Amino acid sequence: MTRDQAWEQIIASPLVDLSSAINRLTSADFKVLGQEPRLMTKFDARGARPQILQKNGLFLLPETNGSYLLLREDGYCDLPASKASEIEDFEAQFPFPLVSLRDATSEMSQLDRLFQCKLIEKVIGAGEIFATIRGRRFAPHFDYHVGDLGQFSARGIQYEVDQGYETRDEIVLFEAKNTTPNNFLIRQIYFPYRVYLNRFGKRVRTFFFNYNAVSGVYSFHEYKFAEPLQYRSIEICKSQHFRVHFPDLEKPKTLGDWLQKVPFSASHMGWEIPQADDFSKIIEFPLRVAAGYNDSGLIASAFDFVERQSSYYRRACEQMGLVCGENGRYLLTEAGKKYTELSNAEREEKMIAMLLQQPVVRHAIEGAMQISSREIITAEIEKSIAQNSVLSGQTVHRRAQTVRCWLRWLETALGELRVADKILRLQ
Repeated sequence: MTRDQAWEQIIASPLVDLSSAINRLTSADFKVLGQEPRLMTKFDARGARPQILQKNGLFLLPETNGSYLLLREDGYCDLPASKASEIEDFEAQFPFPLVSLRDATSEMSQLDRLFQCKLIEKVIGAGEIFATIRGRRFAPHFDYHVGDLGQFSARGIQYEVDQGYETRDEIVLFEAKNTTPNNFLIRQIYFPYRVYLNRFGKRVRTFFFNYNAVSGVYSFHEYKFAEPLQYRSIEICKSQHFRVHFPDLEKPKTLGDWLQKVPFSASHMGWEIPQADDFSKIIEFPLRVAAGYNDSGLIASAFDFVERQSSYYRRACEQMGLVCGENGRYLLTEAGKKYTELSNAEREEKMIAMLLQQPVVRHAIEGAMQISSREIITAEIEKSIAQNSVLSGQTVHRRAQTVRCWLRWLETALGELRVADKILRLQ
């Protein structure tokens, strides 16, 4: 039984009265269906919820460590996208090469690196700041309101702070994502905010941080709660976006080096191009499968997208030989199991090699090398896809945009697309 099927059973059962805006469930209600409560209740974005919850406008909040509120209310907040004109360049400087942060890819290691190079200090606007809070903890009892549904209590619930900082006058809390979500669950910043509000007599500030691995942009969104006791009173204060230039710790391999290293033979078969635009999610997909997110619904909850996108990313990983599907479940191949055991840097190198084995990517690069402008032109990618696949119409254009996203990730990973003394540029 998939997660979505389990939720359909729960909603159809006497446990839930859809005529009421407030229902309560327990971990036992999920376990009796053979489901893991943690995976059944983790929906960090609107689109990550099972369809039955989306259809009925429902979302979940923990009430105790083992019981949940099922509420008819919008528990999410839209996240503003960055505009090119808003992105600042930031030159990172370290007193010496921090080799232990060289392959920082997790949310927390990203924040560590940005803290060490003083970007966090710049974002917060404090001259003296200390990293003091991190990890999962159990919250003391507090009461709060959700819209017009009335007052609720959080009693001994578990919460997480990806990173918290302290200044002379403030506690500053960060929720971090290594993805580019369109929205987020307000609870992720509201519950930690309530825990620290009035606890030490210092002002509490909350930030949502995310990193776009395709564009290389780090975004910081500061929020406040106009009414501290009201979950839905969230308001954005400001957003800041940075493209961070880290000093070279060691000379990276160039695209030219990789092209010589990675074998490639042109295939006469039609090209496969799943609409998996965010290459960082392709990198992470096998790791999520290894952690138990092994069907389309669970993957959707992990990655902040609608369920049909799970199949796009699964197909991308199947194409690379890392994942396979069986009876609606996602499984790691032997190559996938080995992949999950690699270090972050080794996984990135593995993905670079796999990406350069994709015919559509190789064709785009080789095409750019044949023209004087050295531009990778989207129209040429579309033409190649139309000639070498069964795709047609607007689908060709969308898949060309996917290829552009892959190439943008490659450009970010390598620093530039250099072949000998020439640099290829995305149009």
